[in-house]
Amino acid sequence: MRRAGRLSVWASALICLAQVAAAHADPILTRNQHPLVALYGLPLPLAARLPGAGSGSLGATVNWSNIATTDTTDQRSYTLDGEVFEVRVQAEHALGERFAVQGQLAWRQLSGGSLDSLVESWHDLFNLPNGSRNRLPEDELLIEYRFGESTLLRVDDESSGLADLPPSATS
Repeated sequence: MRRAGRLSVWASALICLAQVAAAHADPILTRNQHPLVALYGLPLPLAARLPGAGSGSLGATVNWSNIATTDTTDQRSYTLDGEVFEVRVQAEHALGERFAVQGQLAWRQLSGGSLDSLVESWHDLFNLPNGSRNRLPEDELLIEYRFGESTLLRVDDESSGLADLPPSATS
């Protein structure tokens, strides 16, 4: 491409970028769905800006995740096979120009789920590896950690209910 042509491309790109207005973005309201990490109740990210004084927001998120992995060595083995489904309602309200409160209420389910065949079909469609999925039963829950002959953790019963209720305040 000639020098004049390259300059016109760059000039056009700069003109287009100058026309773009600044956008306001909120954080993506998702959390780590790993069944063992979720036990710690890590908070969702907070917005970078406070809402206007006296105003607020109400929203809901749905997170649905599927996990299937195994690993075995001489001394230890673990299996993580299951699904986490979570519905979370979040409310935020500014009490003034410099202070806001936020609360969340979540319902969470740990189960064998129903996504295994969908995930496997997705992997087949794009010729992706299935990893441990081929060695695990379909749509069953098993979270297990063994060290030597001892089973240190075993979860195979489905459970559901209200999750953590993390309030937060920002200024």
